[in-house]
Amino acid sequence: ARSLQSELPSALALVSIYSTAFSSILQGGYADASELIAYINSSYVPENVRYVFARFNSLLDSAVQDLNRTEVMIDVCWEAIRVGQASQAREAAVNASICLWRANTTAGQVKEASSAIALQLKAQQIRGLTVSLDQRIAYLSGELEAALGEIDRVESGSTAATSINLSISPGRAWVGAPVEAYGVLADENGSPVEGAAVHLVVGSARYTTVTRSGGNYYVRFNAPHAYVAQVPVYAYFVTTGDFAGSRSPEIQL
Repeated sequence: ARSLQSELPSALALVSIYSTAFSSILQGGYADASELIAYINSSYVPENVRYVFARFNSLLDSAVQDLNRTEVMIDVCWEAIRVGQASQAREAAVNASICLWRANTTAGQVKEASSAIALQLKAQQIRGLTVSLDQRIAYLSGELEAALGEIDRVESGSTAATSINLSISPGRAWVGAPVEAYGVLADENGSPVEGAAVHLVVGSARYTTVTRSGGNYYVRFNAPHAYVAQVPVYAYFVTTGDFAGSRSPEIQL
């Protein structure tokens, strides 16, 4: 029978790969981290080590997935805040809180499991690498707290609600044909908001313009080179100063 040492990847190699994975986690590179964990987990190890090895990798990947979901939900939250959708932002924040709680719980299990794997694989450095999980969780906690604070500000009424409408002409266009988009940005009393940046999204393309007198905005663009039946188009205004953000209904070009 071959010895245990000959069955296992070298401790140095494992520490190096795990170090890269934890570095990716710290930087928010969750896809890269998961790929590295899967690569490590595919390594051959004997049966007496396999359970500890697989459990550590499984827990670590679960924490990575929950961190990824947390960050996605925080991004959704901020996007809703920017356009004044406080209820949607609050819902996303709740989901982010749940994902972050799961990540934090699993991170504790990862740290416990790291002691066993470090002993079995004779790679004590692995235990120290898990601090990256705590650091990423702390960062996301700060981001979530900031988002919740901004939601509270929007819900308090300290910013005036706005509305933005959108029309496009023509409603249907060939690829590359010129299209005009226009509308009005107004506050909650119907008064025009002048000199405000309005963003127009056409499929994957984005355009920015500034409202003129009467709160009017105008953008001329060419129909995107996307051979699809319809392309979504919408306009939005980002929360600025005393005005809450808003988003127009979506139009299919």
